[in-house]
Amino acid sequence: PDGRGAFNRLIPQNGNPTTPMWIGDRVYFLSDLEGFGNLYSVRPDGSDLRRHTDHETYYARQASTDGKRIVYQAGADLYLFDPTTEQSRRVPIDWHSPAPQLARKFVDASRFLDGTALHPDGHALALTTRGKAYAMGDFAGPVVQLGVPHGVRYRHPAWLPDGERVVAVTDELGEETLVVFPANGSQPGENLGPLDLGRVVQLAVSPTADRVAIANHRYELLLVDLKTRQLRVLDKSDYSHVAGVAWSPDGAWIAYGFPNSPKTSRIQLVEVETGRTHPVTEPVLRDAEPAFDPKGDYLYFVSYRYYDPVYDAMHFELGFPLGSRPCLVTLRADVDSPFLPRVGPEKKEEKPEEKAEETAPKPIVIDFEGIASRVAPFPVPEGRYEQVAGLEGKVLFSSSEPEGALGDDSLSPAAEAKSKLEVYDFQTQKAEVLVDAMTSFEVAAKHQHMLVQVGDRYRVLPAGEKPKPEAPQEPGRESGWLDLCRVRVSIEPREEWRQMFREAWRLQRDQFWTADMSAVNWQRVHDLYLPLVDRVSTRAEFSDLLWEMQGELGTSHAYELGGDYRPAPRYLQGHLGADFVWDASRGGYRVTAIPKGDPGLEDQHSPLSRPGANVREGDVLIAVNGLPLSATFAPNQALVHQADQEVQLTFAPRNGEGPRQVRVKTLPDEFHLRYRAWVEANRRRVHAASNGKLGYVHIPDMGPYGFAEFHRSYLPETA
Repeated sequence: PDGRGAFNRLIPQNGNPTTPMWIGDRVYFLSDLEGFGNLYSVRPDGSDLRRHTDHETYYARQASTDGKRIVYQAGADLYLFDPTTEQSRRVPIDWHSPAPQLARKFVDASRFLDGTALHPDGHALALTTRGKAYAMGDFAGPVVQLGVPHGVRYRHPAWLPDGERVVAVTDELGEETLVVFPANGSQPGENLGPLDLGRVVQLAVSPTADRVAIANHRYELLLVDLKTRQLRVLDKSDYSHVAGVAWSPDGAWIAYGFPNSPKTSRIQLVEVETGRTHPVTEPVLRDAEPAFDPKGDYLYFVSYRYYDPVYDAMHFELGFPLGSRPCLVTLRADVDSPFLPRVGPEKKEEKPEEKAEETAPKPIVIDFEGIASRVAPFPVPEGRYEQVAGLEGKVLFSSSEPEGALGDDSLSPAAEAKSKLEVYDFQTQKAEVLVDAMTSFEVAAKHQHMLVQVGDRYRVLPAGEKPKPEAPQEPGRESGWLDLCRVRVSIEPREEWRQMFREAWRLQRDQFWTADMSAVNWQRVHDLYLPLVDRVSTRAEFSDLLWEMQGELGTSHAYELGGDYRPAPRYLQGHLGADFVWDASRGGYRVTAIPKGDPGLEDQHSPLSRPGANVREGDVLIAVNGLPLSATFAPNQALVHQADQEVQLTFAPRNGEGPRQVRVKTLPDEFHLRYRAWVEANRRRVHAASNGKLGYVHIPDMGPYGFAEFHRSYLPETA
């Protein structure tokens, strides 16, 4: 407090000290110096280390002082420490509140939609949103909620072959297992009981039987018989997740992308009855996302095996920003490549006749001898292909363009429509773009309909057909757009938070980097923190609880981000990218500094430095958008709710001229500008000190955003 020095190494560094506070002649701080979070103090010279509290259940945290006493949190309670008595006591709080964030509410289904399944006939949809499962007709009829209404999460919905039942992953029993619902909601779901599924990553239903194939976080491919409730491990990689799962039309085979080394994966087939596996491709790099031809002639997949190098624009280097193409392999040796030039008269496309009774699909015949040599790429440009799906005589595939990493917003809940959907017609041997901008697609089991996701909107279309340009954009049968507002998602926050707590705990248990959980008794941590969920009354408090629970692992990069926080008014501050000081003698705010950023990037350059602005250090700002400034009305006050807006600035006369008006566009924040200005100042300093003999290279956080920007963008203002 006397300004004579700083706390340089007064507190032992191995105790993770935080929150230093002066009281009298001692420095108090929180630390886990002796293995658990408690309150400590030292003298200003670092001597006489003392521990003042003895918490052994929950860490002491969030300390604050009025200069005489210290208040802090442990678990869900507040404690008050009095240095004069060396006593700490729990503060009883009688808190009367309606707790509005615990009240039942309804949320937008499209915002939280995470699983969809189009009915085999295309007329209905099963979906999961905010952890709840629903079934609905595409354009009319009631929306039926499936399963337990609250406190359970359902994932990966899929229709069974009869079109009357839906299977999904559930955590109702505390661990993930499977449940089967009647789609009309006439009966409760049938839970299959304990199954060692692991964390389900992908689920695919057999087209002919009540069986599902599952890829999980343990890199396994599983087969579950829903009737016998038997589980078999069909295959397991030592290197990464199974990359795509697809059933053959006869239900006898499963194709999957199998990582066979740390950097390569191949397409494999497993015979369901015998469990025998067969490699299909020899990977150059990665083969993934297989899909069967409905007739059983071909197996399609995406292959990363194409090396057409592109010169880098900045450095003398070559890169491979594309690298993939859709490919096929003929399943029988006597099947010709569909890409050979056609001989003879054009064949008219024959539409399949509707049959009164569906017959069982013909058994698929596969010739494995020489199968890897029968791979053929589609005659389409190299690109970044994502999905592939087979239709009668056609193939669908999606792709996207390369993007800069700085624009990556992968943690955002919004699913941007950055891909295009194409169809390749074997009859015409041509590819056509069906949808210019979409997010993902799926094809119904009978291959007559497809569901296309465009951001947070969904559209049912005839499979392989281009939408009519004159179709309306509002939901309905004519346009194919679904009205997801029909799904009324009811939330009971406390039950949802308990489910979220259990799932977050399981995710750490199942996927933590070391199996022994860093020697932490993780079950004890669960039992210790779960009761605190019942004391949580806001979403921000729940986030704090999860951070504290994960903090028990003592590891970095374990976060809880985002969340359904109550919307608050956001009046974002506009910034001028300059420093000002009030100049009473001139009746305005004098510009004292204009950071020098990068004029080639709008968010890294001061608006006052734009061409034509002609603003210099020493100029005096006297009004913003016509509002006069004063000692009590500063530029920042005038620029509230003016982020990214054009504003008019009035500057005092210069050199005997009259007042000058300048129009600029404000910055939403100055983070990038001032960061860049700091880098440029470092560069100038190094060059000057070395007479130009030393260069300065600044390497920022190599992700799409730096840590500070990351937290500003994704952590709620209330946290």
